[in-house]
Amino acid sequence: MEEKRNNEVESLAAFLHSGSESTKPAPAPKQQEAAKPAPRRSLVSETVTTDDKEKSLNDILFSIDSKRRSHVAEPVPEPDEPVVYDDEDEEEDVPVYEPSAGPVIPEYDSTEDDGHYEQAATQMMNAVRPSPKPSEEYTEEEPEEEMTEEEKEERREIGRMKLRYEKQRQHTRTFAFILIGALLCAAIIGVSVFISQYLITFALDLTGIVTNDFRMDVEIPEDADTETVAAILNENNIISSPKFFKWFGDVTGKDDEFIPGTYTLSSTMSYMTLYSTLQTEAYVSKTVEIRIVEGMTAREIGEILEENCVCFAEDFEKYYSSLQNDFEFEKRLSESSLKYNQLEGYLFPDTYEFYMVQAMADKSLHNGTSEEARAMYKNSEKNAKEVAGKIFDNFDSKITRTMYKQMGEMNMTLDEVITLASMVQKEAANVEDMYYVASVFLNRIRNSESFPKLESDVTILYVENEIKPYLKDDSLRYKRYADAYNTYTCNGIPAGPVCNPGLDAINAVLNAADTNYFFFCANEETGEVFYAETKEQHEENLILAELRPTE
Repeated sequence: MEEKRNNEVESLAAFLHSGSESTKPAPAPKQQEAAKPAPRRSLVSETVTTDDKEKSLNDILFSIDSKRRSHVAEPVPEPDEPVVYDDEDEEEDVPVYEPSAGPVIPEYDSTEDDGHYEQAATQMMNAVRPSPKPSEEYTEEEPEEEMTEEEKEERREIGRMKLRYEKQRQHTRTFAFILIGALLCAAIIGVSVFISQYLITFALDLTGIVTNDFRMDVEIPEDADTETVAAILNENNIISSPKFFKWFGDVTGKDDEFIPGTYTLSSTMSYMTLYSTLQTEAYVSKTVEIRIVEGMTAREIGEILEENCVCFAEDFEKYYSSLQNDFEFEKRLSESSLKYNQLEGYLFPDTYEFYMVQAMADKSLHNGTSEEARAMYKNSEKNAKEVAGKIFDNFDSKITRTMYKQMGEMNMTLDEVITLASMVQKEAANVEDMYYVASVFLNRIRNSESFPKLESDVTILYVENEIKPYLKDDSLRYKRYADAYNTYTCNGIPAGPVCNPGLDAINAVLNAADTNYFFFCANEETGEVFYAETKEQHEENLILAELRPTE
């Protein structure tokens, strides 16, 4: 369209120029100029804007008006001679005039010329004006039809749907941004937590700060390097990271000269302590095998432990003089003020292997205050706790559910059964006799009206050997314990066990022989035991056992 308008403008301009030239008198002939190539015309729409078009139109109109006025003001000269054009001369156009009578010039009609120019100008103005938009052209001719209510509602519904769609897109975009942000935050937090845990684990492992404090026997083999030792410590839960342990050794310049042997290591040991311990001869742990014999008292067991440099007897006493509440069997016991040692009878007789405190062999350290002496006492306390724990664990493993069920059927408590078993352990010479001795005590308990007292000599010996020497300055306490343990004084079962019985004695009480015996006695030299149902038979047996002289 623009190109068409541009062509029309150019055509009108050419027409106006041609019209103006047709009305002018012919000029004097000039020599024809050499033909030159016409300049290339470009489209108006490519380089000229609307304002430029109007400006060009004004220039054209001004030029036309100027030419019209020039036709009126300037007279047309009469040529003297005809114009001759030299075709050979291309550089200059010089007209050659020859005298002759010129043509008659008609008189110029300005009214006709003005109408011609005004008509041309009007056409040019209309040509350069932009055509009206279709909406403006047909607004008046084709008025918009009125829409029905259904169409309006349909348009409104479409608008609402578009609005909901846009809101949904906005919500989806917002949710996506939030989700991406949350994932990024989670990733950053996760990485931070991982690094923090890594550093915290290293710090705790390095310093030995742990919540679970325990000791472990670790065997270091011959020619073990740092990597091997680190793996062994990790397997035994002494350290958490073998890599950290090896790295610490490299940084601190620790070599691989570990001394082979068995070490008692703690989970609370730092890396530095572990290296020092495993590379020092004095810390190599030595063990000793101790046999706890059936019938031994808690005090006698403590003395054996001290003699073998396992721990001091007074350190071990702390773990049997009162309840520990750390073991299953203790749930069936209760603290009694009449019992001299609360856990006497529960130090299960067996063969055990315990670690030694080698410094205890140096008597000069006893009652000392040096650093080495303090270390010795500290190790004794640790060993005493481990010894007691190992012995009590063994008791728990030996007393089965079936045995507890038998106690219930006999209407007896655990403490009553162990107390009777301790008396049987001391009275009987062998396992077979245990079942008969146990039947005598049980028959008396079942016939308490006729036999209120058990009358066992071993209870008197316990008071004299285990209580009296340690309470000689406290006569009131001694008398209270003596009355509670002496079966010639107290009724029924004494306050507590008088030794630590073995499994045979316990089974003898739970599975006693079915007899009518109420008396027994034994020859101290031969160990022969004599049983009786009546008092008279018992008197005769005393003579046979050489416990009473013959009349």
